[in-house]
Amino acid sequence: MAMALHYKGNLYWCLRAPRRAEAVATRLLSHSEAQGFRYTVDLARVLLGWAKAELGGAAGGVEMIHQGVTGLAAAGANVAILTLLGQAQARNGDVELGLRTMTDALAANLQELIWRPDTLRSRGELWLQTGQWEMAEADFRDAIKMAQTMGNKALELRAATSLARLLERRGDRRAARESLAPIYASFKEGLRTPDLREAKLLLNRMPHEAGR
Repeated sequence: MAMALHYKGNLYWCLRAPRRAEAVATRLLSHSEAQGFRYTVDLARVLLGWAKAELGGAAGGVEMIHQGVTGLAAAGANVAILTLLGQAQARNGDVELGLRTMTDALAANLQELIWRPDTLRSRGELWLQTGQWEMAEADFRDAIKMAQTMGNKALELRAATSLARLLERRGDRRAARESLAPIYASFKEGLRTPDLREAKLLLNRMPHEAGR
């Protein structure tokens, strides 16, 4: 039951549904504490901390994720968990700390590939907040390339959306459309999910004939 709740919560995280993730993580935490499952207690704290940070409670979210990371330390650093911590730290107003945490995440376990494209994309978004556009673009392009190599269309879409948004802001609308339109067109389902809705809205701002 605990692991089923954990994976259900992870699905809501992937769908960017923090309120649903919060409800599942709260249930997971209660169940795990009652059963004495220390491992899933810490997993629940990480997920609940992310949800709280996304819903406006960044300071409490950072603290809760820290508790989970401390408890999971014996199992080794985890790319996804450190990425969530970095995101929460940035939401709490410390973008520089978030950048350092995400850089640590990318160095934590070089064999753990599944979430690395999204960690690169997330770090790119923080580079943008500090005005370092070239660093951001490099991370977005690396994320796209890695996701393509893995065949992970969902993370490729996220990274392509981030890159297209950067290119649009820079004034290169044609390149922005060319970077996003092919991967968006490859999706035939899930069109109401947040990632695909955002991609569509961005593409709608850039007509086919858009140039510099």
